[in-house]
Amino acid sequence: MTKSTSPKIPIIIVESHHHVLEHIHFLLRRQKPLLNSWSLLHWDAHPDLACPRCPAKHCFRPHDTLHDHETLYDALDATPSGIAEWILPLVLAARLQHIQWIRPLQTSMQQLPDGDFTLQVGAWSPTDNTHVESFLDLPHDALLKVSWSVPYYQDDDDVRLELLLPQELQLLVSPVPYQERLQPIYGLDVCLDYFYCHNPFVEDKQLARLLHRSIPCRNYGNPTSSDHIQWMQRFQSCWNDIIARPESQEHMMKMAAFFEEKEDVVELVTVIQQHCIDGKALPNDLANILTMPHDGCNSNCMTERLHHFSKYLPVACPFFISVARSSLEGFTPASVTEDLQEFVLNILHEKYCGCRSPMGADHCRFQLVRDYGEWEGSTFSN
Repeated sequence: MTKSTSPKIPIIIVESHHHVLEHIHFLLRRQKPLLNSWSLLHWDAHPDLACPRCPAKHCFRPHDTLHDHETLYDALDATPSGIAEWILPLVLAARLQHIQWIRPLQTSMQQLPDGDFTLQVGAWSPTDNTHVESFLDLPHDALLKVSWSVPYYQDDDDVRLELLLPQELQLLVSPVPYQERLQPIYGLDVCLDYFYCHNPFVEDKQLARLLHRSIPCRNYGNPTSSDHIQWMQRFQSCWNDIIARPESQEHMMKMAAFFEEKEDVVELVTVIQQHCIDGKALPNDLANILTMPHDGCNSNCMTERLHHFSKYLPVACPFFISVARSSLEGFTPASVTEDLQEFVLNILHEKYCGCRSPMGADHCRFQLVRDYGEWEGSTFSN
């Protein structure tokens, strides 16, 4: 059997990353062998492992409106953070037990530390955490939480040691995938910002680069950092003072406590003073700058990352492939999105099909669904 005559591989292309979730749910229902655990190989500049804000019951019944709440998909659509909250519902309610987050080789801000980690993903209620046997017994106010105490979860108060219906998650964070660690059944997910990552909350690249050298930023991806929140609060307070009185040398000098290198402080003060001269406003909230990567890229770097992606794709075929463009949110620059998408699809097509027909054609191994732009709302047929 040639690659092109083997069973079809569903491939989903979406704009906003969380829109892949409904397609994955459909494919899981269709895949009868998936009664046991499966893996996700996640190539992305961001981990997308945040806890959703909606009731935990939604993870088990994503299409239902429960207790006057919207569906899971609507809830993710309704918040800007929904693009980072689509994976953990699969851990809690869909037997996803192994995740490999493949981060860029070089990044200005690493949101989770490299390494092997085991954590619990479950539900927690602020009013009633009596043991339950089924998701049907979960309290209405139970939310999804995790047991891993790192800044990524501490910032949103999402760490709980006692959880309802806990599910164990094996998480590997690495710039290189470990094929031997994947389950026999795995999904392959790619965000185009892996190849060219922009932070839409950043206007001044030089300012972002300097702030990423601060101690609070460096502590963010450090699993042994126990005082991250205090550092962030003090840094934000100092920053607020500078915004209120940018001419104050006293406030400027207080910034020295947040940097290890004196040269960084001197350069930062110069940048702030230039903002004042030019009449530019300084950003109010540092969290979106300090906790998110802003790498930019150039053609050489993008080519290197595409080569790295191609080189380390697993030999075994995934049971689905999802591709997120992430251009409307501003994480993948619109100027490179179409070219990047074509490069990535060509790599995947050559690796897992190899036919000379257009992707999605009758003789192609891929079953292609474009769920973005003019094709918004497209789904797989039964």
